Amino acid sequence: MAAINFPSSPSNGATHTANNITWQYDSGKGVWRATNFGDAPQGNKGQKGEKGQKGQKGEVGQKGQKGQTGNTGSTGSTGAKGQKGEVGNTGSTGSKGQKGEIGVFGGGTIDITNGGVFSNASSNWTGDPGTKGKIQYHSNRWYIVADQSSNRIVQFRRNGSDVSYVDNSGIYQGTAASANWSDLAEKYLADTEYEPGDLLGIGGDKEVTKWETGMPIAGVISTLPGLRMNVSEENMEDPLWPFIALKGRIPCKINGTAEKGDYIVADGAGKCKAIPASRASEIHFLHYVGVALEDGEGTVEVKV
Repeated sequence: MAAINFPSSPSNGATHTANNITWQYDSGKGVWRATNFGDAPQGNKGQKGEKGQKGQKGEVGQKGQKGQTGNTGSTGSTGAKGQKGEVGNTGSTGSKGQKGEIGVFGGGTIDITNGGVFSNASSNWTGDPGTKGKIQYHSNRWYIVADQSSNRIVQFRRNGSDVSYVDNSGIYQGTAASANWSDLAEKYLADTEYEPGDLLGIGGDKEVTKWETGMPIAGVISTLPGLRMNVSEENMEDPLWPFIALKGRIPCKINGTAEKGDYIVADGAGKCKAIPASRASEIHFLHYVGVALEDGEGTVEVKV
């Protein structure tokens, strides 16, 4: 038999035939194996052995104990809050519509139930209405304007009859006047600010000042005058224009004490004093102020 030259670097399963014998390469063992032997005689195939018996199935093993439940894991931290989105641009404001014309109210009446009439203080004043009447809120006040031919600004009626009115000069005409407070007072110009209950005299740099001996008495400054005279837009709230009581009952500052029925007379330094009626002969008429209406000390109510 001649020498066999096998291929170099064969791949697994490669075949090679030499001398009528076929070889196959087994890369796992690194060898060539003969798969037939050419003309060599083949023996009879042996009998197949009997199949062995199947072994018995083993018993099932016992179930293992259940393992303990593991601890609950910690809760994860809260994620960071996302950034707030940007505010969108504000839309443009629409144009204001034109103001409608004032409508004309025909005849008849207007009934307002559980309501009111309101007006803006900045409303434009359009002047006197001529031959018409008008009620208008303007410059922080109500205006009542009568017909230009009328002799009265406003007329008050009840049960079909006139009861009072205000004429074109601002004079009130009525049956009577009533007030919650109890004296008639008039404004006088003072040289400085004084308090209710102080006694003032005519003198000083202005019309009145704190009373001193020898001055003519002007009167006691009223606390709550019921009827007020000599009041104007200029002096209405001016503290240098106090109300001096001319008639009525008022609180009055006194030195010492007083008993009801005592005469109240000037006592200097802007105060008064009390003198019993039994000593009335001692009173100078130029110092007389009034009569005490109560017992008291420091300040008493006096009828002037």
